[in-house]
Amino acid sequence: MANEIPNVWPEDITLDIVTPQAILRIQAENLRTQTKGLLHARVTRTESDREALYELDVIAPVLGSTHRVLNARHGKDVVYPVIVDAECFRREHKEADFQAIQTVLLGRKPRHPGAASTQDEFLKVIETVLGSNEVRSLLQSLIARSNEAQASEPTSIGEDQEPPTP
Repeated sequence: MANEIPNVWPEDITLDIVTPQAILRIQAENLRTQTKGLLHARVTRTESDREALYELDVIAPVLGSTHRVLNARHGKDVVYPVIVDAECFRREHKEADFQAIQTVLLGRKPRHPGAASTQDEFLKVIETVLGSNEVRSLLQSLIARSNEAQASEPTSIGEDQEPPTP
C-alpha cells in the first residue's frame, strides 16, 4: 500500500506500568530490607472527590518517631500525571523563583519540579527525593539515634550470665 499510515503512539506505552502507590509501597519495603528493619516506611492513601493523595512516612520504631518524606497526588481516575511535594523541591522551588518569574513573563508556564507524566518520570522524581540531602540526613540521623537507643537498652540474661543479686 503506497499510503501506509504509521503508528504514532508513544513507544513507551507498555503493559508493565504500575500505579504510583505500588511504586511507593515497593520503596517502603526496600527501606525496611536495606536497614534490616531498623527503619520502616508507610504509604498512606486518602481520597477526595477529585484526587488521590499519598503520604510516605519514615518510621523509626525504636524511637517511636515518624517523619514525612513526601506527598504525591494525582487525579482520582487518572494516576498520571502525578505531582510530588518534598522538602528538596520546596528548597529548589525557592531558588528557581526568579527563573520562574522570567519564564512566566516570557509566556511559558513553569513545570513543577516534582511533576511526572509517566511511570519513568515518577521513578526519577522519587529517586531524586529519596536521594536528596534532606532525606539522606534524616535517614542517617534516625539510624544513628536508633543504634544509640538500642545500645543503651538493657540486654536479656543469657544462659551464661547470672541474674543480678538482690
